[in-house]
Amino acid sequence: MKKSISFLIVIAAIALFAVCIGVTEATEPEPDMSIKACNLSFQDNVYIKYAVKSSSLSGIKLLIWTSPQSDYVYGTQNSVLSSIGTEVINGDNCAVFQYKELAAKQMTDVIYARAFVEKSGIKYYSDIKKYSILQYVYNKTGKTGTASTNQKLLDLLNGMIEYGSLAQIYCDYNSDRLANDDWFQVTIEGGYLSDFCSQGLYLPGDIVTLIAPETDELGQPFFCWIDSNGIVVGTNCVETITVQPWNEKYTSIYGVYDPEEQGHNLEFTLSDDSTYYSVSGIGSFIGTSVVIPDEHCGLPIKEIGSGAFNNCSHLISVTMGDNITKLGSMAFGCCSSLSNITLPESLQSIDYRAFYGCSSLICINIPESVTIIGTHIFENCSNLSTVYYNSSYSNINNHFLNLPSIKTVIFGGPEIPDFAAEYIGFQSSIETVEITGKVEWIGKYAFADCTSLTSVIISSGKKYISEYAFYRCSSLGTISVPYGVETIKTATFFGCHALTSVFLPNSITSIEEWAFCNCVSLEYLALPNAVISIGADAFNDCKSLKRIAIPNSVESIGSSAFYGCVVLEDFSVPNNLQTLGAAAFYECKALDSIALPEALTCIKNKTFYKCRSLTKINIPKSVTTIGEYALYYCDSLTIINYEGTMSEWADIDFSSTWNLSTGNYSIYCIDGVIPK
Repeated sequence: MKKSISFLIVIAAIALFAVCIGVTEATEPEPDMSIKACNLSFQDNVYIKYAVKSSSLSGIKLLIWTSPQSDYVYGTQNSVLSSIGTEVINGDNCAVFQYKELAAKQMTDVIYARAFVEKSGIKYYSDIKKYSILQYVYNKTGKTGTASTNQKLLDLLNGMIEYGSLAQIYCDYNSDRLANDDWFQVTIEGGYLSDFCSQGLYLPGDIVTLIAPETDELGQPFFCWIDSNGIVVGTNCVETITVQPWNEKYTSIYGVYDPEEQGHNLEFTLSDDSTYYSVSGIGSFIGTSVVIPDEHCGLPIKEIGSGAFNNCSHLISVTMGDNITKLGSMAFGCCSSLSNITLPESLQSIDYRAFYGCSSLICINIPESVTIIGTHIFENCSNLSTVYYNSSYSNINNHFLNLPSIKTVIFGGPEIPDFAAEYIGFQSSIETVEITGKVEWIGKYAFADCTSLTSVIISSGKKYISEYAFYRCSSLGTISVPYGVETIKTATFFGCHALTSVFLPNSITSIEEWAFCNCVSLEYLALPNAVISIGADAFNDCKSLKRIAIPNSVESIGSSAFYGCVVLEDFSVPNNLQTLGAAAFYECKALDSIALPEALTCIKNKTFYKCRSLTKINIPKSVTTIGEYALYYCDSLTIINYEGTMSEWADIDFSSTWNLSTGNYSIYCIDGVIPK
C-alpha cells in the first residue's frame, strides 16, 4: 500500500495559466477548453488539484499519464478523472478534479494531465499540463516562481521535501533522484522538450532534448537556440543540452546566421604535433558574445591559450566547444564585462589567473572533469559570489584568494578535500554551503574557522563527515545531518557558538569525543535510537543545554561528556548504560535527580562533582565502586536510594573523599537506613 503524507492545513494559493486547443470541425460548437490552474491541496493527504475552464463543463474528463507519451490521446492514459464539482476562478467557472494517487515517495514524480471531452463522436483535448509536488514546492519557495510569504507554509514545504527524500530512500524508490537534491527548471520558448511540454525540473548533468519547428510562422528558417543570456547553445532544430545548476530558459531563434558571433573571426594556433588547435587571440572579433567552435580546419579546438582574450573588455559571455580541455594563464584576464561563461565537461585544467580581474563575473560552475586548478584563478573578481565546485582537485591552493565577495559555494563532486575552505581561500567570507547528493566524503577541517558561515545544506545520500569538519563555525545556527552518516566524528561541531538546532538521522550510531563541545547556544538535542556511545567531552561546555533525549541503546558515556552543562535539568540515564566516565556531569548545577541503571558497576571520580541542585540519586546494587569526589559539593543532596542491602552497601569500594563535602543526606537501603 502506498504511503501518504498527512497534514492539517489547506492551501488556497493557485498558480494561473491558460492553454487552448485549435479548431476542429464538428456538428456543434467546439468546446473552448483549457486547464486553467494546477495546485496542491493539503487535507488528509496531499494531492494535485486541477481546475479546467471550458465554454461547456458538461461531460469533461481529465486524462492522467504518469510518464511521457509519444501521443497523449484517449486510450493511452493511466487514469480518467471525473469532476468533483465546480469553482469560480477569477470570474471563470471551472470544473475541479483531484488526482490523489501520490505517495510520500513520489514527490518527484511528474504527472501529465489533459482535459478531454467527446461531442458528437469527436474528441477534443486541452494542451498537456505537466505538474508534480516538487514543482509546487519549487514555485512556492521562490526557486521557480514568486515565493510565498507564509512562513508556516514554507516550513511545511521544506519538511515535506526532507520527508519525501527519506521515504524514497526507505522504499528504494528513485533514490538516485531525491526530492531534496538540487533541482533546476528548464523552460522552452518557441519549441518543446521531448515530452512535448515547455518546462520541467531536472538535476544538473541531466541531458534534455530541445525541439523546434524547422520554420517559424513567417516561414523563416531555424537559426539557433539561445539561453537566457543570449548565448548560442546549439544550431540544430533538435538539440541535446546538459542541464546546468541554475534555472535556464532556451529560446528558438529564426532568421539569418551571423558567423561573427560564432567565433569564426578568432585567431587559432596549431599544436606542435599538428593534432589540434588552440584559440590564441581575438583576431577581428568585436562582438559581446562568443561561441568557441568544436573544430577549426577539420581539427578539434582543445585549448584557450594564455592571454587569448586578455583585456577583451567588451566580451560579456562565452560558450566553449565540447573539445576544450585547458584554459591557459590569463586566458580571460581583465575581461571586465564578462558575466556569463559556460565551462564544458571536457575541461581538465585551469591555469594561473585564468579569470583575473573579471569584475562582472557573479557565478561560475566548475565541472567535475577539472582535475588541476592553478593559483589565484579568480583574483580581483570582486563580484564573484557563487561558485559551483564539482570535483576534488589535485591542486586546490588559493583558487579564490580570500575574495570577500564569495558568499555561496555549492559542492557537487564526490569529495570535499581536507582543509577545503582554507586552501581554496573562502574561509573568511563564505556564508552558505550547499553539499549535493553526489558528495560522499567531507574531509577533515573542511570548513574549519568559517566564522561567517550561517547556513549548511547537505542533501541526502551516503556521506562520511570527517573530524573537525565544521570546527569553530561560530555563526552556524542550524544543521541537518543527512541520513547515511553513521558517526558524528571528533570535534565535528566544536565551537559552533551560534548552533541552536541539530537534526540527527537514525543512521547515527555514535557521537565521538568533543563532537558538540563548546556549542554554547545549543538548548535541546534528540539522539537517534541507534546511538550506542557518547564520547568524552562530547557536550562539554554546552552552557545552554537544558534537555537531551538519550535513547536506551546508549551503552557508554565518556568522561566529561556533559562537563559544565550548567542548565541541564532533565536527564534520563539509559537503561543499557554500562560505562559512565569520570566527571561526566561535572558542575551540572541544575541537575536535581538522577537514577543510575542496573548495568552500571562503577561511579567514577568526580562524576557528579559540584552538582549543587542534586537532591536525589538512585544507585543500583550492581555498583561496586564509587570513586574520588564522585558526589563532592552536591550541597542539596538529601536522599541516596541504594537498591541493595546495608551489608552490600558496606562492601562497596569507596574513595575516602567521595562524600566529604556534605553530610546532609540519608542512605536508604532495602532493609533500612544507614546511620550517619
